[in-house]
Amino acid sequence: MPELPEVETVKRGLARKIVGKTVADVEIRHPKSFADDAGLIRQVLIEARVVAIARRAKILLIELSTNWTLAVHLKMTGQLVVIQNSAKPDGFVGGHSEKVYEGELPNKHTQVIFTFSDKTKLYFNDLRKFGWLRLFPREIVDQTDQRLTRSLRTSSEVNEHLLGGGCCETRQSLDNQTLESFLESLQLGPEPLSADFTEDYLSKLSQKRSIPIKQLLLEQKGISGIGNIYADEALFRSKIAPRRRANGLKRKEIEELYSAIREVLELGIKHGGTSKNTYRNVEGTKGKMQDHLKVYQRTGKPCIVCATPIERIKTGGRSAHFCPTCQK
Repeated sequence: MPELPEVETVKRGLARKIVGKTVADVEIRHPKSFADDAGLIRQVLIEARVVAIARRAKILLIELSTNWTLAVHLKMTGQLVVIQNSAKPDGFVGGHSEKVYEGELPNKHTQVIFTFSDKTKLYFNDLRKFGWLRLFPREIVDQTDQRLTRSLRTSSEVNEHLLGGGCCETRQSLDNQTLESFLESLQLGPEPLSADFTEDYLSKLSQKRSIPIKQLLLEQKGISGIGNIYADEALFRSKIAPRRRANGLKRKEIEELYSAIREVLELGIKHGGTSKNTYRNVEGTKGKMQDHLKVYQRTGKPCIVCATPIERIKTGGRSAHFCPTCQK
């Protein structure tokens, strides 16, 4: 699944391609991918202009002139393709680039198609169909608008049926159907590149938990957007073993880890993300961050610092790559 740098790269590229364009039509080929009520989609999406592209953790947020936001999560195999005058994806390709996606569009893995007024098309392809698109108002909806409240109620019921009542992605109650309440329901921690993420915050977060530090970094409720790749790289830079207990770290180690987290994420964005598997950056080509990785998926290869073979272990159900000599 793409991590913060990869989604940020897609966000920036998408902003260059579709901000200012007006939605003329939407074709939903797989209802679970975009489960909102058809009436709601017509009312708030058709003829809406894209005013901005934002991101929260790994979720893309397409802000519309109707004061609604289209949230997009690529999940494991989601891909966004923007093309203008051709059926071949030679323009913007953001997200995963599976072999089966190659060729003319739409194909059997195209789940949603947006057509803009200038004939530009945005394709949402998803091989495994775990990705999703959802509409959220940025303010509380006027309950006197009966057509809209009926559509919202239908959307809420559809999403609860498809996603399950206990899932964090389930739509909130009709009286609390805003983008803000949805994001709050996910209980995401602060963005690691934001002002809210400080050394003191990381220190307090670590002191509360006795779990391995690698596991703590992956918990989105504590820090949002970090995944396996950047957690491994940050721990290597800060010389901390992935199985060290979070509450056993010294203040100096916390400071080193804090700096390392920000450094590796900024480096990932600079190099257009990591393309170890199927991810592609905004130009449809591989990101270059994989050329700068020190430990991730380098099992058995010599450490760039001490030449000790890099090891791979399991911690908290996830793999961790590290140097047993440099990281203590």
